[in-house]
Amino acid sequence: MKLLEFYNAVIETGIETDLRGREQIQMLLAEEKAKFEKLDEKEKEFFDRDRLFNPFSDTRILNGGGEVEVGKVIIGIDMEVGEVLLAYLLNKDLDRKIDLVIAHHPEGHALVRLFDVMKLQTDLMAAHGITLSVAEKLMEKRIGEVERRLMPVNTTGRSTWPGSSACR
Repeated sequence: MKLLEFYNAVIETGIETDLRGREQIQMLLAEEKAKFEKLDEKEKEFFDRDRLFNPFSDTRILNGGGEVEVGKVIIGIDMEVGEVLLAYLLNKDLDRKIDLVIAHHPEGHALVRLFDVMKLQTDLMAAHGITLSVAEKLMEKRIGEVERRLMPVNTTGRSTWPGSSACR
């Protein structure tokens, strides 16, 4: 399977199982499209276009092209230097080809908008009977803290070797 096919399947599975329902997800994606269309050409150049079809801001392909063939993956909670080095060594010395590194905790540009993911908690509280305005008030401070903490983070670095892929 190609990396892009895998990525799209992950997104579709997420949408299918999202507690907010497909209709609300489609509304969120429509809002993103409307924001994108209002941007000038220079701003569009820097817009994360995955936001137009992927409602999960912490799920991205961080390195590698969509045409990479994926056969074997290594998966973990925090896939950092040690784990990426392990995958590299398995590929090089032990001839066990690892095609994809998948991590539960986002890094790189998948981390930048982590605060968006936290808004799901507001929706879940509302779905369980808490007034939406109360739920938003409960989450507002923490979402703001996380957003401010992540603003200065440099997310342009790559944590994988050339020719490999990483997915968050």
